[in-house]
Amino acid sequence: MNENIYGAFARFYADEVYAQFSDAMLEYFPAAAERYNLPREGRLLDVACGNGAFAVGMAQRGWQVTGIDQSRDQLTIARERAGDLAIDWRQLDMRALDYQRSFDLVTCWFDSLNYMLTPEDLQAVFKGMYSALKPGGFAVFDMNTIHGIMVGWQRQKAYVQASTPTMLELHRNDCDWDRQIANLHITIFERGKKLPDGAYAWRRFDEIHTERAYPLYDLRAWLAGAGFSVVDILGSLQTFTPPRTDSARVWFTVRK
Repeated sequence: MNENIYGAFARFYADEVYAQFSDAMLEYFPAAAERYNLPREGRLLDVACGNGAFAVGMAQRGWQVTGIDQSRDQLTIARERAGDLAIDWRQLDMRALDYQRSFDLVTCWFDSLNYMLTPEDLQAVFKGMYSALKPGGFAVFDMNTIHGIMVGWQRQKAYVQASTPTMLELHRNDCDWDRQIANLHITIFERGKKLPDGAYAWRRFDEIHTERAYPLYDLRAWLAGAGFSVVDILGSLQTFTPPRTDSARVWFTVRK
């Protein structure tokens, strides 16, 4: 797991299309709660909460929320977003969850679990989630599939993710087929101060985001090994249908 990410990039992450994923999860949750009889209130642990968009949305809906993330920069933005909302923010590696029977619901969104690059690391997160839940509690999360990162990502080797008069964000993809690991190289140019000749100075930021995808049968086995019962695995939130061979992302609902 690369711990040197979401530094300078955190500001751009908060302002771009990435926030749309959190909005979609907030819209999805009521339907999921109805379908799987998830709790409608209580204590929520949002793992890899990032800039806090989902955590804040759930707190506004009455949940008691704890948000954890390894990035100090992301948590700074999350605190600003939350304002006066009583959310417990903690800087913590998801592999080191230290809660015991504390939460009714655990969430982890936007392929954050794919940043676990070894089975041991991913299983450590599953075990931490399980320990954090009260008996009968649920965990809901998504993950990119092998098809998603090894085929979908690689269809565009380089592209412009975002462009405004004051910034340019470029993405480049590569992968290691043998290890089922993909790298997303992010380069951002941000306009700075105006120079005496009328031109602008530009600053450059670079990050590499590395993800690994796992077969669904391994994920099922590791969840069972942590103690979970798998309630459902979806390949589409719109139709609530199972994963297909070409599904780029899957959504899990599991129960303690």
